[in-house]
Amino acid sequence: MTSQEEAFSILRKWRDESAQLEYSDVIPWENSKGETFTIANGQRPTRIVDVSPGSVILRVDESPETRELELLGATFEYGDARESPFRDLPSEQYVCWLEIELADGRLIVFAERSE
Repeated sequence: MTSQEEAFSILRKWRDESAQLEYSDVIPWENSKGETFTIANGQRPTRIVDVSPGSVILRVDESPETRELELLGATFEYGDARESPFRDLPSEQYVCWLEIELADGRLIVFAERSE
């Protein structure tokens, strides 16, 4: 597990560097054998616009609109390029990623793309 302080530090770094990120909602999926997996529900190019205590504002690259994501009560998990945040894509496409479980139980991932 990654502390909230570390997670917000990563988010601020991405904001300051205008890092190329991919954002995805992660959803549970059950196969025909009854095994449960998590899958990414579409990866969208995203940039962090602002980080404040308890929330982050992001912009999906194709849209002029921003979206605020409430992070109060969230838990965080950081990973690096040794493993891909998305099962179906090679890890070499990413520098690192931050998985966030929101207070309502939804799971999202921000992944920094390799240039």
